[in-house]
Amino acid sequence: MPIYNVAHFSNGYQAQKATEITQESECLNAEQVAEYYVSFRSFPRNYFGSTDQAVSYGKNGRVVNTYYSGSYHTYDYTVKLGSWNVPSDGAYYEFEIDLTGNYNNGSRINHGAGRLVVIADGIKEYGSEPVCYYTTDHYADFKEYYNFYQGWSPLFAGVYNKSGSYENTPITDLERPSVPTVTYNIVV
Repeated sequence: MPIYNVAHFSNGYQAQKATEITQESECLNAEQVAEYYVSFRSFPRNYFGSTDQAVSYGKNGRVVNTYYSGSYHTYDYTVKLGSWNVPSDGAYYEFEIDLTGNYNNGSRINHGAGRLVVIADGIKEYGSEPVCYYTTDHYADFKEYYNFYQGWSPLFAGVYNKSGSYENTPITDLERPSVPTVTYNIVV
């Protein structure tokens, strides 16, 4: 799948292929995971539902957890991410993202605070396409992936949370920004 860079010019927006992603790709950062999920509607091959499977895969093995809106977190950061469509009972995925380079040492996982949250059925403001949000501070602040190469929203506030060794307060008070609808021409 091609991934486009979108740029504004005086005559409108243009998109040019920046990179591509294949179903065989391993995804090691938030942008790659977002690109992969939006493109293929599935988990990258190096993401697993258990820590043991991720460790067995090798150092590029990562963990993804499946949750349902309002059913797991005692602090519900999900309300900061828009009004969810819920055909799949509000399913969302939390892909763990390595922020330190020490996530998987081949024998254990250091879960860390980085997550790419994917709302599988999208949010009402956009329709039924999946929507991806990235947090580096365990849900205190987020950026939204805008479905193009290096296309991330400004940082916006999630929630104060205290979970295990984490205690994070949002560093911004901005609300989730409205996303502009962009029509663009593809430059070959």
